[in-house]
Amino acid sequence: GDLTALPLSHGLRRNHALFAQQVLTWERVSLIGGGRFVHNESFGNKAVPRVAVSVLARRGGGVFSGTRLRFAYGTGIKEPRLEESFGIGGFGIVPNPGLKAEESRSFETGVHQSFFAGRGWLGATYFNNLFTNQIAFSFDPATFTSQYVNLNRALAHGAEVEVRARPWRGV
Repeated sequence: GDLTALPLSHGLRRNHALFAQQVLTWERVSLIGGGRFVHNESFGNKAVPRVAVSVLARRGGGVFSGTRLRFAYGTGIKEPRLEESFGIGGFGIVPNPGLKAEESRSFETGVHQSFFAGRGWLGATYFNNLFTNQIAFSFDPATFTSQYVNLNRALAHGAEVEVRARPWRGV
């Protein structure tokens, strides 16, 4: 904590986590499953699962040389940084020891298509991320004070398209 400003508070947090991951491959299917169990003295216990699946739907040949479908799902948790909860002193930033940990849920799905024996490649992915208790910096221009606060929910979603080409050797 900042010894020149009240309230004085300690900045101690203890985290413990256990993580496991398994990769399975069977013919054209790849599966990755994982999980983390997090224990935080300030924020409690949380299970954080993740799974990803990839399927080679078409091996192909000639023009279309491989089609791969993908899907991934996961959750996450991130505790507030110490300066967000306990302050960094001065500059009108008021500490917020009541901040909650950020949590997220995300999934994505996509397709990757190879062309001409891998000389060309097209990928398209849709993603959807939902954040709960996202931490944001709030500034009050009337009092010139600032504080980190939790936002209720935030959504980030969209699509990505990627194109690669190797028209001839060396390029």
